[in-house]
Amino acid sequence: MRQYKSQNICINPIVFLNLSVNRPVTHTPLDLTQLGPGDLILTPNRRLSAWLQRDYDEIQRTRQRLKTWHALRTQPLDSWFLEQYNRLALVSNPALPRLLSPLQVRSLWQKHLTDVVAEPNHLEGLIQLCQQARTLICRWHLPSTDWNLGESEENRVFAAAHQQFLEDLREHHWIDPAGLPRLIHDRWGTDLCEAERVFLHGFNDLQEPQLTHLESALTAAGIEVCVSGQHRQQGHSGTLSFVDYGAQFKAALSWAVQQHFAWPLKRFAIVIPNLQHQRLHLEKLCADLVAAYPDRLADDWRHVINITAGQPLSSFSLCSHLLLMLKALGGNLRLAEWEVLLKSPFFSGGVQHFQMRDAFIVWLRSKNRAFLNWSIVHELWKVFSASNSPTEAEPIPLFKVSDRTLAQRGQTTSLRNWLVWLNRILAALGWLQERTLDSESYQVNQRVQETLQSLTELDAIMDPIRYAGFLNEVSQALKAVTFQPQTETAPIQVMGVLEAAAMNFDGLWVCECESRQWPQPVSANPLLPRSTLRRYGMPGSGPDRELVYARTILDGFAQAAPQVVFSWGEYEGDSQLLMSPLLEPIAPITDFTVGMDFVSQEERRFQLAGLLSVDAGDDLGTELQSQSSRGGSGVIQAQSLCPFKAYAEYRLGIRSEDNLQEGIKASDRGSLVHRVLESFWREITDYHGLAQLIARDNELQSVLNQILDGEMARFRQETYLQPEALYQLERERTFQSVYQWLRNAELTRAPFKVENIEKRQTVSLAGMELTLTVDRIDVLEDGSRAIIDYKTGIKNTASWLGPRPEEPQLPLYALINPEHTKGIYFGIIRPEKAEWQGLQDHNVQFTERAARTVKSPTAGWADQVGEWRQTLEQLALEYQQGVASVTPLNNQVCQYCHLSPVCRIKEQHRDRE
Repeated sequence: MRQYKSQNICINPIVFLNLSVNRPVTHTPLDLTQLGPGDLILTPNRRLSAWLQRDYDEIQRTRQRLKTWHALRTQPLDSWFLEQYNRLALVSNPALPRLLSPLQVRSLWQKHLTDVVAEPNHLEGLIQLCQQARTLICRWHLPSTDWNLGESEENRVFAAAHQQFLEDLREHHWIDPAGLPRLIHDRWGTDLCEAERVFLHGFNDLQEPQLTHLESALTAAGIEVCVSGQHRQQGHSGTLSFVDYGAQFKAALSWAVQQHFAWPLKRFAIVIPNLQHQRLHLEKLCADLVAAYPDRLADDWRHVINITAGQPLSSFSLCSHLLLMLKALGGNLRLAEWEVLLKSPFFSGGVQHFQMRDAFIVWLRSKNRAFLNWSIVHELWKVFSASNSPTEAEPIPLFKVSDRTLAQRGQTTSLRNWLVWLNRILAALGWLQERTLDSESYQVNQRVQETLQSLTELDAIMDPIRYAGFLNEVSQALKAVTFQPQTETAPIQVMGVLEAAAMNFDGLWVCECESRQWPQPVSANPLLPRSTLRRYGMPGSGPDRELVYARTILDGFAQAAPQVVFSWGEYEGDSQLLMSPLLEPIAPITDFTVGMDFVSQEERRFQLAGLLSVDAGDDLGTELQSQSSRGGSGVIQAQSLCPFKAYAEYRLGIRSEDNLQEGIKASDRGSLVHRVLESFWREITDYHGLAQLIARDNELQSVLNQILDGEMARFRQETYLQPEALYQLERERTFQSVYQWLRNAELTRAPFKVENIEKRQTVSLAGMELTLTVDRIDVLEDGSRAIIDYKTGIKNTASWLGPRPEEPQLPLYALINPEHTKGIYFGIIRPEKAEWQGLQDHNVQFTERAARTVKSPTAGWADQVGEWRQTLEQLALEYQQGVASVTPLNNQVCQYCHLSPVCRIKEQHRDRE
């Protein structure tokens, strides 16, 4: 076994099992008071180095009472290797291979893997697995005979790509970061590392070949090596179970905050193995904790609690908005994405013109513009702003980007030139010009700029690319960066397992101590042969290694603080969980209480709602003050369907957003048919003209095609369809529907003359005036009027009848001119159906032959009109009086209604049950 020299600092040795070969290795606590300027501490991660630096500075300032002192030399091992490479590059002859950046390495792997991945979405995952396999090969110094065994298809794919990767490195005299330690070992000089002693601090597997080679090289250079770890404290530890798996996180936060208030100068930690997965839940718990104790915790809980799990840089709003804009410049976006962009505070106009842009989004939604590209959005903005801006005001541009700059999206050029173009277009878009950045956004922007600038490194290994390739490189680079804004050091740290290992605290709570977590199931890199992993005891080699690792980590946690809590959940949903058997020697905690208990903000609102004893049974709103009402027949229809719906929508103005859908909306299809027929009857005007035109079929088709040419141009402006062929399909569908309608429905009628088309008229009901727009009014041969309403859906006359008619629109029309109106009719216009549905006076000859769907009321036409007046006036009177009872006509009324959270009809039904 290797022996490590020790002078003063290496005291109280602690033995633990090595993960690879189950041999004991001596760890000694690190005494920061005994370190000098010639000592170097190498750690497995940056956080541990920063933690040691902070502790060392605190010792010098408080215990030693010094004003100046030598900085502690501590850094992650990877950073140290990079530093040695830079030093070696200055003196090496021959020259060292050029070190590739992580972005360049990823691009190199991508080049060799693109052709072997059938599904493009799987490429990034395979690149990451290959990089992890390459790192393991280098850390364990595996020869090709160990990683190129062809045991599986995955191994064969990796071996081929890895061989090409290595050939590229040799051909271009490159080196990747994974291969850097081996290069440093091979080129080591006696004066390269300026240190008297080196401490390998916090490493779990000291038999890893990379570390053993490092130790040998340092020793050969006359440098003393010590293996150090955390101070082992003999305190109190115990296990704590929670029936609900998620309850342990809430208890841990409450405990840590309570400890902090009791001892403000001490440090406490919560360890969560699946920290990244639990991050959002933890942030919500912290917000709930602040809401419960606003007098003790500031609004920004991050000054007290730091959740160390970083997030992808692309997940921060500043970065995601930037990526969304780049995506918009290259293709179509959903309307919801355009809404984010147009209201973004990071681009010009997002703040200053927020209200107008919000109205623009509502307008686009009403047009069913589900997908839009850059050009269409700007064209539609011109149309919208022209009708929504003061006439004397200058048109407000959406974004001030020149056509010349936009045209450069078609170029094929280097990443450096693309970044120059990006800077130019961001300046034109007013990027970050309307908002003062807070600390977090400022740091995010700085990291974004650094990441974008690093893309120029790819020009050395990539050919010029088009815009789509540039967008992909930017997206992947920003997603690959894990970022956490820097904050003041918080007294409570919520950390992952590897971050907390080798650290000491004043109090520690370890969550998720279930048997499924300690030890974890074996998870091996699928690209490396399993036999190789087992032979060398590498990560993923088998359950024995995971067991040793779990025992080592838990033993360290148990002695990392004077007070340690290991918590676990008994149930997660319906699944029963068990405590890790590794913790069975630790006694359970039986007297645990949480002094700072709290409930979520949702639970608090629910509790407060439960205190309300008032039955919300007020079915009467305020009376209508004006005799005129907006909404036309829709007001009466809503009052008939559900009085509350009418009051909420037309009196209170609660309207739902228009639902976007793929393809064409039924309302848009109906509008197109309406406009085609409106144009047709303005030109033809009567039955005889129709008959003559139908007799000359070619001429009929010519007229319809001419009308459709004009209406489709308007339809294209108002309705977005993709692919383009859908417009032609809709044109053909409309042509067939109208063509069949004219031949099979209109031609079967008795002679008539079209009197009015889309005419606005007024009707008075119980003193309330309603403005109606009638599709069409025909004059029949006897001088009577027939009112027609086109429908592209399935309708029937039953919807006009009863005390609460479902479709009161045509009965309302019958009251406009009751003396002359002798019939009302639905015109059902569909490709497979051309049919009249109507009620009429028995003396009216609406069609030449009897139609089973056109009938006379049983009580007679005059009595039916009188009944309609009585029914509709009663509905109008209820609306004016403010009747707003939650009494839907049937269940279908509630099926797609957006008002259920307001009317609470579901709660009423539940209470009755």
